[in-house]
Formats: sequence, C-alpha cells, structure tokens
Amino acid sequence: TIDKLGKAGEMVKVAPGYFRNHLMPKLLAVPNIEKYAYLIREQRK
Repeated sequence: TIDKLGKAGEMVKVAPGYFRNHLMPKLLAVPNIEKYAYLIREQRK
C-alpha cells in the first residue's frame, strides 16, 4: 500500500514526474502498458 495512493494491483493515475522520480526507481509501480500487464495479472492472483 502506498499511503493515499492505492493498494497493490490497483491502477491509479499519477503525474509523470512522480512516477518517473519516485515510484519507478523504488519499484513501487510499473507503467500501464501491455508490456507490463502480466505483472499486474500475476499480482492479483
């Protein structure tokens, strides 16, 4: 869970800079594109 943002497996919209500079480097999120869809499906199982 990321405070005030969402739970694992949820899709949320964030600013590009927040994603690029905070979430992605810490491996807290992946972009919502088909290339990474399998990660989201596996997480929901």
